[in-house]
Amino acid sequence: MKELFNALRKKGNYLDNCEGGKPIKKHKDTKYLPCSDCLGFYSSKNIWKHRKTCCKNLKAVKPQVEAQNFLVRHLKIDPQLRNTVFPRTGADEISLIAKKDFLICAFAARYIEVHREKHFINVASRKMREMAKIVIEMKNMVPSVKNLFDSLKRQYYDNLVMATKNIAKYDNAKENYGAPTLVLNIGTSLKQCCEIAVLHILKRKNIAQTLETASVEADIKTLVNLIEAHWKYDISSQASQDLNIKRWNKVTIVPLASDLKLLKDYLIKVANNSIIALNKNSNDQKAYTNLLETVFCRVVLLNRERPGELQRFPLHTYVATLEAESTTYEEFSEAVSETERILMRNFKRIVIRGKRGRGVAVLFSKDVQDHLQILLKYRDGIMRTQNPYLFGNPTVSEPITGYKI
Repeated sequence: MKELFNALRKKGNYLDNCEGGKPIKKHKDTKYLPCSDCLGFYSSKNIWKHRKTCCKNLKAVKPQVEAQNFLVRHLKIDPQLRNTVFPRTGADEISLIAKKDFLICAFAARYIEVHREKHFINVASRKMREMAKIVIEMKNMVPSVKNLFDSLKRQYYDNLVMATKNIAKYDNAKENYGAPTLVLNIGTSLKQCCEIAVLHILKRKNIAQTLETASVEADIKTLVNLIEAHWKYDISSQASQDLNIKRWNKVTIVPLASDLKLLKDYLIKVANNSIIALNKNSNDQKAYTNLLETVFCRVVLLNRERPGELQRFPLHTYVATLEAESTTYEEFSEAVSETERILMRNFKRIVIRGKRGRGVAVLFSKDVQDHLQILLKYRDGIMRTQNPYLFGNPTVSEPITGYKI
């Protein structure tokens, strides 16, 4: 009977907090979080202890993140956004404000709908946090503002400029930004949020067209015009100058040719030892990972490509080029010179997707191609999940992290 009363009490507390009740002593929303199984509220710092005893099947998501997402599950949020972006966000006040704001969620949902690659999930999470920081600063300056939608008014343009400067740590004495890269895209994000807000108003207008909705729509459109006309002078120009000045003074360390040769020799040595280990035990995951990382590093050294682009190299693209090698074109082979024929025999050229959708050519030397063939040979026995990447992590369905190798 006592357990039933406790369960009823926890469920009542959960429903009351979800509806925004007013407790006697007000705490931050992030101080206490609900358990998704028993609905009881526990300290955010200690909820992981409760989850160990309450839940038998713990999820891979952090307990604090899972509890915060459970707190906002009653809100109407895009399912793809809830399932992909929310688990990647931290469990702090900024994230909670972003998740509760319908306009920020709509903005992030549109972003991941346009940018469908998995690595853009983290970008969407970052953009949500940027907008949430704007909302926090606006609340401090204008108490009547409750969410991002309330901030999108023409009379709040100067407040939006000030809020952007605050989150970018603008120094009035030195007249520079502490984080110039943070503010360069905020103007574009605000305009996109304005477009979504106008769309929301127009949909409501179909139901009931009133003078108030027309006034709000005009306010938002005027704000867009102000941003387009003045944002570059108030924010973007100074931030771009600060960013360029930092780049001028950035020290670039150029490696010596002798050091690169030592690194390449070491990578080949590790690769050969890994191949020997794989021939002895085809399920040796450590040897497979070492061989994979050495191949990745050698491709980066040869091409000088961004690790993020290369780590997401699609497996099917590489396999398709292997199948296409059997096709020969006599007219083409007669047109190339002898030097070009030698290069064609020793290097494979494949074009992948780069930054902003541009095509990026990647060269594979003959020794790298041979080692990739060995990786493909043992791949099915090593990979625990279906991994679509050539440089896939054996334990998960994600690619290896290039900058951590």
